[in-house]
Amino acid sequence: MARPAFLFTLLFILVGNAWSGQFVRTKPEKFTLDKSGATIDFCYNWSCTDIMDVHLKTKLLETVSKKINRCATSAEQELLAIRNAVRDIENQILADHEILTGDIAGNEYDLYQKGKLDCVDNSSNTNVMLHALQKYKKFKFWTVDKPVGDGFFRPHWTATLKTKDKDFIDKYRDSTKIGDKDYTIWTVDTWLTTFAYKPFLLEINDWIDHLDPWGNKIYRELYHAKIDCWGPIEPRSREDIPPKKKPSRF
Repeated sequence: MARPAFLFTLLFILVGNAWSGQFVRTKPEKFTLDKSGATIDFCYNWSCTDIMDVHLKTKLLETVSKKINRCATSAEQELLAIRNAVRDIENQILADHEILTGDIAGNEYDLYQKGKLDCVDNSSNTNVMLHALQKYKKFKFWTVDKPVGDGFFRPHWTATLKTKDKDFIDKYRDSTKIGDKDYTIWTVDTWLTTFAYKPFLLEINDWIDHLDPWGNKIYRELYHAKIDCWGPIEPRSREDIPPKKKPSRF
């Protein structure tokens, strides 16, 4: 009797998780900004089960904001700079909160890892970081757009940015699914890479279609793109290479 009971319990948990995933989404951004920096609500332990205050000092915000401003010679360069800013902020958070060291890319089934971050955690955290950065010093080419979810059972979520820059749109119109729109929305997906690595940038329709960025030349090159205006990566940064484990979403 023990074995059927165990299997029934496991099935109940899996179905419950899948069903509850339909109603769990990115949390509204919540942060305060003052002379000392920004204090953000930071989600962890899957779908914001736990939320802690994380303080981003003014020095950090000023450093990354200056770099973003310096790099904003085009929409593409600014997008890459914003992505780098998210990475550097996560590295500072990692230094202050050791519980997050075990988070890896796409840990969809990592049920017992303390500090684990699912896509709801990641999209919530990235979204609030982007809003805090944008309020601290407005971006030139991009604005923070609403998070996007895709899928029925345990939908995947991501933070996003939006631009109407014609040069950027014209460059990527034919190689992505931007279509004939006069704007484009791109993901800043931190779930696809290990915490404190660079997030993935994908055109939103390609992301919704589950395009594998590692297998796509354009997105792979964007991920590896180095921008001289940013300067060297901080020594404390996690090694900036693709994770060995490919997220199961693909």
